[in-house]
Amino acid sequence: MSSYFEAGQDSITFLFPGQEENNQTIRYADLGWSPEQIRYHVAFPSFSQADFILLADLICYGDDGLPLAVLLTGFPLEEDAVVRQIGDLYGNSLKRLTGQRPVIFLLTGQTCKAVYSLLGDVQPADRPLSKQELEDLVSNYALQEVVTFQFLQQDKLAAQSFFRQETEEKETKEKIQTAIADTLARAQKIGYKKYLRHYVYSSKEDGQKLPKQLLLLSALGPQEYHNLCQQDCIAVAKTLNARSLEQIRDAYTARDLTGRSLQDPLRKRLLHWAFWYYGWNLDADILINQQIPCYLDEKLFLAADYVLRDTDGNPLLVILFDSLHLDEDRQFVAAEFYARSFKHATGCWPLVLIHGDAGPRLKMGALTGGFERVSQILPKRFLRARIRQITVMEHIVWSRLLERTGEISPADPQRQIEEITAQILQAYKDNFASSRFLEEQYQAVGSKTDLPEEEFWKTLLGTAQYEKQRQQDMQLLRAISADKRMALKAQRSKDESSVT
Repeated sequence: MSSYFEAGQDSITFLFPGQEENNQTIRYADLGWSPEQIRYHVAFPSFSQADFILLADLICYGDDGLPLAVLLTGFPLEEDAVVRQIGDLYGNSLKRLTGQRPVIFLLTGQTCKAVYSLLGDVQPADRPLSKQELEDLVSNYALQEVVTFQFLQQDKLAAQSFFRQETEEKETKEKIQTAIADTLARAQKIGYKKYLRHYVYSSKEDGQKLPKQLLLLSALGPQEYHNLCQQDCIAVAKTLNARSLEQIRDAYTARDLTGRSLQDPLRKRLLHWAFWYYGWNLDADILINQQIPCYLDEKLFLAADYVLRDTDGNPLLVILFDSLHLDEDRQFVAAEFYARSFKHATGCWPLVLIHGDAGPRLKMGALTGGFERVSQILPKRFLRARIRQITVMEHIVWSRLLERTGEISPADPQRQIEEITAQILQAYKDNFASSRFLEEQYQAVGSKTDLPEEEFWKTLLGTAQYEKQRQQDMQLLRAISADKRMALKAQRSKDESSVT
């Protein structure tokens, strides 16, 4: 089995790069599935941390709409303990959400491993399973878990041994095995799933319970149990983060964040997954070659290589690839003017990421953020909250500075601006720490397109000096604009050639 696969309307094809003769196409119907029972790129919350979103490459559902199998690709499979940790987190989360723990398959390269339940070892998997086989497996293992954890709830010493991953005493182990065998024998007469629904789970809520977690909570206490769950999430998050970062860094290196140039279907899918991990929908949230008029000259259009938006269409992150080899000071100026132009056009002050010779640098607000090196893509949720804060802080600080222009000498304004800014930030310290204040202020100023910082500089420097300074800035912006037009023209020519 290969983790390279392409999904069709009624089939799935497993691909073996370099060994195309081994490619295998499987029709859903041959395994008992209908196309609507196969879903790709499914997101759902972790059972222990609702804001930690898990993503599955593929989920197969049964006739009752409950998950039977989850496929994950691109994970490290060297250590079974890591595979177990990922499988348990995904399985527990779907059981809490739906009432049924599916089989978790992890595929990387031509290796596939399966986590069938909380019991037993991680198993190799060498073929796709039919819907009926999965129905039987899922119900069988669910019954085994129920019997095992009911027994452990009544025997604290056996439970401690289980959680230390020690081999239970022979007598205890035999009792559990006997109880499981008796239950499975009774269930087999009417079918595992039917027995489970009629004699074990009296409601959906019973199926959503996590008896192993209840035992852990009882044994460890709330605080230690919370710490354990958090450690599991962090460990899995590191694995997910490493997988996602690798894909996004490759995309940055290729200057192709949306994967337009990728021929490998797995890498395309992993790139989508990687952005999803950080909250971004690659199809809906990311605009390519977005152009916006410069606020100083509406005839000059500034082109951004990529713009990442929120669900309302507001720009959150503007990404520029610097092919002019600008120094840090000129990158800083470019970031400032791109941010102001987007603010002037949309009312939203985005962060600007410039990817140059020294790597990516992030520009936040004009006064409330520096020009920082970054090593990874920023989560949408973080950006949205940070931009709301920046928009409010920038508006308040520049408006107050404008009121105090008379206190500042045009000959050496920087030190005085910093001192007054520090005073303003200190005066509003408690307000800026209040999410309610920020939300209320954002509703008031978030859609405003005026730029009080420009009024401040015009008032401080005088019209003649202000316009002279801006003409110098415009030379840089025109050079960047021309470079982006040439790059766009070259990309279109390349795209047309590849189609031809």
